[in-house]
Amino acid sequence: MHSESSLMLFSVKGFVFAIEVGDLLEVAEISAEKVSICEEGPFSYKYDFRGTEISVVDLARRISGATTSLTGLLQLLVVEIDSHPVGLMIDKVLEVVKGGGTSYRFPEMLRTEENSYIKSIYRLENIMYLVLGAA
Repeated sequence: MHSESSLMLFSVKGFVFAIEVGDLLEVAEISAEKVSICEEGPFSYKYDFRGTEISVVDLARRISGATTSLTGLLQLLVVEIDSHPVGLMIDKVLEVVKGGGTSYRFPEMLRTEENSYIKSIYRLENIMYLVLGAA
């Protein structure tokens, strides 16, 4: 099916992903000093987002097993999951694309717990992107 929604393309460990712009609360470039290590729970890091401490997912660790170095500037995509803001640590925002591509449902027969965050597959100019779902 043809897609008219705007997608933000971003990279993590050499892989390119997309997320619907409407799912974003904020795109932030922050100092690594503002991220703290979380000792408990499924998330590795915490970040003070507008006065509220939120969990941060290191997508590099999730995708490749290699953690992101907490030095210099970090890029975060803040999304809402189950009515709570969550940060997604990425390598780099690439561009925003609007429409012009084709969106395909991710095949349920390939769905696993490890890839449950994949919402769909987006094809633009013969390149396929995995679209991450915020909810």
